[in-house]
Amino acid sequence: MNFHKLPQIYDIIKDLLKNGVGCDEIRGRLESLRSAEEQAKEFPEWAIALCYPFAAMTSAIIFFHGTWRDALMSGALGFIPGLLRLVANKFETLWVRNIIPGIVFTKTNNLEISVDV
Repeated sequence: MNFHKLPQIYDIIKDLLKNGVGCDEIRGRLESLRSAEEQAKEFPEWAIALCYPFAAMTSAIIFFHGTWRDALMSGALGFIPGLLRLVANKFETLWVRNIIPGIVFTKTNNLEISVDV
């Protein structure tokens, strides 16, 4: 989550509603906010992916009163979504352009539409 952008978005909304700033300027400010976010990531992707096993390990101990063996198993299983995140971010164009439209197309072709008159 990007809560550090909330004050900036609040200022943009306030300018839009109270000060009557035009939509073109607002759109430009939102685009610059989005591009600034893409340029300055807080943490690298690999660091975020390494947090998954750590979160799984601590959750096993804290919430389920697990042993260290449970924590190690949870950490090993938590490594899987972290790895999937790295792969998905590396090959984003593959799944956004090919896989998601294929899933949507398959789901919509299997629908049967009936009209009762």
